[in-house]
Amino acid sequence: MGSVIQTLHEQAAEDVASLSDLLDNALFYATVLQQKPVTSWLRKERDGYGDDDALPAYRQSEDAVLIAWQPGAGWIEAPISDSQSLGVTHIDIRTDIAGLLRERKETRKAGMRRMDIDEAHQKELRAKISLDTRLALMVPAGAYQRVLDTVRLAIGIWAARMLDAGIQGHGSAFTREEKELARPVSDELDSIIEEACARQAELPEPERPGLLGRLLGRS
Repeated sequence: MGSVIQTLHEQAAEDVASLSDLLDNALFYATVLQQKPVTSWLRKERDGYGDDDALPAYRQSEDAVLIAWQPGAGWIEAPISDSQSLGVTHIDIRTDIAGLLRERKETRKAGMRRMDIDEAHQKELRAKISLDTRLALMVPAGAYQRVLDTVRLAIGIWAARMLDAGIQGHGSAFTREEKELARPVSDELDSIIEEACARQAELPEPERPGLLGRLLGRS
């Protein structure tokens, strides 16, 4: 039976491989190898980040567009200045990977997805930008794609470093020596994610359609 880490590394490089399956397999191997930092990160990616969880940088975005409801016209881009937009268009993406895969599928055609804002936050925004109407955010598909790309790349880099350390794995078993070798790799999680973010930034950005022709829904 071949190396499971080698297989994982190869699958991470293939866009046709399911990211959900890739994530589940990586989480299983990290758990068996007792790599607590990696296990914790993968579990949050699988299950989603809670409100009190610190978000990695790739799950934070300033790319959203503030939109306002105009009776008779529907959603329009909010007429605000650049200074008013500071901090307004920031979004935290806490959704689990499976949810993000669904959202990416929904946004592929339109290129953007409307994200509703809770009433308390809307009230703060209305006061800040002097608009008395319903507000929401349009989130570009690229913001979701960035998360998915980065997680896939990070799993691939993690697997590569495991292989470099001499960790192969066969079936669901790892030798005692492999478990010892896995500990230092687990401590490299921050640099693994940093490298994944750098690689993701080099990928071509998806084409972003014009906002006014792409607003999602009129309710």
